[in-house]
Amino acid sequence: CGPSAQLSGRCPRVGRRVCGLGMKLSLAVTWKYIFPVFLVLTCVLRVNIVAASLLLVLLPQANLQLSISWKTAAALAVVAALATQALDNPLACMAGKFFVDLCYSRLGSFAYRTLGGIVHFADAAAPLPTVEQPQGDLVHVVRTAKATGERLTPLPPLRLAPGGAPSGQPGVVLDADTRFQRFLGFGGSFTESSAELLQQMGPAQQEQILEAYFSEATGLGFKLGRVHMGSCDFSRGNWSCVEEEGDTELRSFSIERYEQSILPMIRRAQAKAGEPLMLMASPWSPPWWMKDTLSMTQGGKLRPEHRAAWARHYVRFAEAFKAAGVPLWSFTVQNEPQAATPWENCLYTHEEERDFVRDFLGPALEASGLGLKLLIWDHNRDDMFAR
Repeated sequence: CGPSAQLSGRCPRVGRRVCGLGMKLSLAVTWKYIFPVFLVLTCVLRVNIVAASLLLVLLPQANLQLSISWKTAAALAVVAALATQALDNPLACMAGKFFVDLCYSRLGSFAYRTLGGIVHFADAAAPLPTVEQPQGDLVHVVRTAKATGERLTPLPPLRLAPGGAPSGQPGVVLDADTRFQRFLGFGGSFTESSAELLQQMGPAQQEQILEAYFSEATGLGFKLGRVHMGSCDFSRGNWSCVEEEGDTELRSFSIERYEQSILPMIRRAQAKAGEPLMLMASPWSPPWWMKDTLSMTQGGKLRPEHRAAWARHYVRFAEAFKAAGVPLWSFTVQNEPQAATPWENCLYTHEEERDFVRDFLGPALEASGLGLKLLIWDHNRDDMFAR
């Protein structure tokens, strides 16, 4: 197609379409583009001069795996950045930051893959210090602030004392006689993408990440975890635990894919925590053949004739995880049951979710004897009171 950079469009010589999502594309940069690209790298994206020079030397031989074209990402970043400056409203600011970050992440990913063995992009993390345990009325204070550069910086401790705060100073009032719901803990999600990224790191980095999240002595002490039942928007492709079409008896049910990365990560996390985590499983979509659209994405609903089989699927999933040494604490009925998205989803009205729980899922979980909790209306916080 000639010496210039071409990431999308139609090649005039061969007439073959080269744009598209997730395709491997070649990027060739001629001398007339070197100086503008160098300015963008150093002045706009603030890449250091050595790294920018190496990038420009290696670009002619590079193959990129992009979800959208490089030109599109760069153009959107520029347009959104200008819109952010011109329009003083939250939507413009969000759009501008999103597209600038998108462009920056494309460059960062390419630079890391290309130069990761030559250039160090970050300093090695320091060993995690032991977390001080609270004692009596002593309050440990840690602050992170953008303007001062503080990052989890310990400050002088404070003490709880009766009475009000001095005039002009903030204060926290604790009433030990008034109690509300029990606090269960903090947590995060175990996804296929995060588990596979962890496997790609060095052994020392893996241990430090798990310790930082799950160790009570030196980390955050996470006690809760979420795992997707079947694929989600942080998975490689669309997949389920029952891939065989029409298998309402679930004879082909398998969690073998979880053993590749997700279950090993959860087991290591539990070892760091020193106890089983409270794991909540959530489906993003039933198997494709159970939906009226015959697709796990772009909306669609659970077909009525498959509601009983889908309810049994929850039980089989919990039984399989328990047998694998990772017992579940709860399920949610459906991740974001009101969102038709390009990734996995399944739509329920409030009546449909109610009826599925009442007539199928609730009885199936109760009969299993596994003591599982069930959470409904697993949706965004701004819609909390919609059902």
